[in-house]
Amino acid sequence: MTRRIYKALAMSIVLGGTLLCRQSLANELSLGADAKSQFPVAVPLNKPAELNFKTRDEILEMRFRALAPAAILIKGSYEPDPAVFGAIVDKRPWWGTAGAAIYGAGERSILGPSEESRFILNPLLLVAANSATIGIWNPDRITSVEVNNPNFPFFWGPEQLQFDAKNSSATVIYNVTDYIARINATGKLEKPITTPNFSLVAYNARDFGYQYIYLDMRKSSNISNMHSTFQPTRLRQMIHCGGTCGFPGGCNNMSPFMKEIDRLGFTDLPAKAVVSLWKQDPGTIEQRPDFTMIIQLR
Repeated sequence: MTRRIYKALAMSIVLGGTLLCRQSLANELSLGADAKSQFPVAVPLNKPAELNFKTRDEILEMRFRALAPAAILIKGSYEPDPAVFGAIVDKRPWWGTAGAAIYGAGERSILGPSEESRFILNPLLLVAANSATIGIWNPDRITSVEVNNPNFPFFWGPEQLQFDAKNSSATVIYNVTDYIARINATGKLEKPITTPNFSLVAYNARDFGYQYIYLDMRKSSNISNMHSTFQPTRLRQMIHCGGTCGFPGGCNNMSPFMKEIDRLGFTDLPAKAVVSLWKQDPGTIEQRPDFTMIIQLR
């Protein structure tokens, strides 16, 4: 690791009484026998925020601070994995929530709170649902107030995240029924719609050492997967600077496309997606996961 990647390796932050030092890549959660709480732990969720033109260190500092309320779930020290975050380019723009959802590639792609901040600033949302709600809005009906409002419903927003550390699992809840009602009530859509499609964003899991992922359709309910498989998939998601945004010089965004977790949908509500995570290649989906993420869609 070079000094250029992380200039403050020796820095540390005391979060909720727990010292998190930027000295080790072995990020771990306190789970199972190492769980610091035998009871469910509610993890506060952060709204999207502006990342445009910040340095990597500034953005990762925001990530460190986002861990503070749930430091009880961290084992030992924490340092953002450079395999996930090391390719962030300093002082570049990011795809915006409004840019991605409304305007697409070009000069306006960076408008709104940065869409990737939904995941970067919620580090313990190990696997998130990313709704396919791009291109549904009528640009002529969207005002600058809405563009810059972190509460505007450009994407599904997680409502609740709770860890069961003792049993190495967590549950995140998305109120999709309410979301559909809200967006249709705005009068700003191209036409009345439902939003049944989504993908999984799991680079937070990779940052905590989970290298393999599997959407377990046997345990899920009312979920479809266009590219369902019977093998664990190696997690490759990371942040880099690419040209898809169409903004001069490119934008920081997630890559690469992973078809096994990118073409999902619900067939009815409520729905449940059960995601297995492993730190090493389990060889088979029958191997007990190291962590289970449950995504509930209401």
